[in-house]
Amino acid sequence: GRSSMGGQNSDESAARDMAGVDAVRRLLNDITPLPVRFNVKLDSSDKGQKDIIKAAEAGNLPKATADLKAYLNANPNNPAGTYNLAVFTDATGDYTAALGLYDKAIQGNPKADWYSDARQGCAKRQAQSAALTE
Repeated sequence: GRSSMGGQNSDESAARDMAGVDAVRRLLNDITPLPVRFNVKLDSSDKGQKDIIKAAEAGNLPKATADLKAYLNANPNNPAGTYNLAVFTDATGDYTAALGLYDKAIQGNPKADWYSDARQGCAKRQAQSAALTE
């Protein structure tokens, strides 16, 4: 990769973002023998989660997850937040917890077909993961 040592903030910020994405990718590669290539759409309908979604998209999943859990403590019946937490949990490979969160989000927002699609993808990854460990 090319890098500039000019110290411009945008370059440093981009490099940090890429390092975060890379760290998540390396972690996922460490815990799963197959490359993880799924892009699950986040629910950005709740403006209160804008910064949380930005952090996740920048690759800072631990911060996004912690912030979202705090947000959900203050807004417990928030299907968009529950769904986004399901996506973050899914990305870490904790499929059982993710499926429970997807179910809760689907109950709170049954019109969002893509919640169910994301849940199906998670269930498929769980089955593939279980098959690999047998």
